[in-house]
Amino acid sequence: MGAGLPLSVLTSVLVLSLWVALGSFVLAMADGLGPHPGRRLTVGVVLALASGTALWQRQRVCASLWGHPWLVVGVAGAQLAVAGADGFVNGPYIAFTLTSIGIAVVVAPARIVWSCAVLLVLGYGASVLIAYAPAALAHHGDLAGVVGQALAYPFAALSLLGLAALFKRFLANAVPILETIRNGAPTLTPALDAAVAYRGGSRPLLPPGRAPRTRLTPTEIEVVEGLAAGMAAKQLADEWGVSLATIRTHIQHAKRKTNARTLPQLAALAAHPDWPDVSVDEL
Repeated sequence: MGAGLPLSVLTSVLVLSLWVALGSFVLAMADGLGPHPGRRLTVGVVLALASGTALWQRQRVCASLWGHPWLVVGVAGAQLAVAGADGFVNGPYIAFTLTSIGIAVVVAPARIVWSCAVLLVLGYGASVLIAYAPAALAHHGDLAGVVGQALAYPFAALSLLGLAALFKRFLANAVPILETIRNGAPTLTPALDAAVAYRGGSRPLLPPGRAPRTRLTPTEIEVVEGLAAGMAAKQLADEWGVSLATIRTHIQHAKRKTNARTLPQLAALAAHPDWPDVSVDEL
């Protein structure tokens, strides 16, 4: 996945986009449709239908955007053009353009998110300045609203990127913990297990050359076997529907438990007759 976030997160963003589109449409109706009622109705219907269709076809939309994340910049430009057709100043639909930032955060790396923000700031600012002089905006009390809308794009990008980073960190830490709980956490540490097994006598706690290690979890075993079958970490993440960070976490845990230093060394363990109860030290 392009940004390491699951499909459910993008679904939530698309639901929010539809909600904003419908809310903007209601505000346009309450405002009396303005001097161009046909255009205002058309823009509202287009935005609502586009958001609803994207939500309905979210799997295809996600696949397209994850495969070609730069397309989201075009989405941002299209949103700005359609919403701005009803007016860039005090237009009821201009706030809808912020939803493209949310989509970009889910499907694209940070540089593309900031590209969307820059495009929206420059496009919005240029469109407003072409149609209105700053003095006229200040005279009608619209200058503060215009500046606030322009600043909303980088603020949204910064805030959502921060939330996405925290969410991905939570997923990376939560999955191994849940796997440990699901498979039954050991009651004793490896050192205490060895001490009990040898009854605390004068004999060494572990045979020479053997280091204490934790048994691999079923998920870690599947990851190693997938690597042994020639699959890359990204392929495993796509096939299982998890983030690449989660797969990398499983790989790091498996390497630590088996004392493997490289991916080929880790994958080679799956061919050993004693797999998965084998470490590099035992080969």
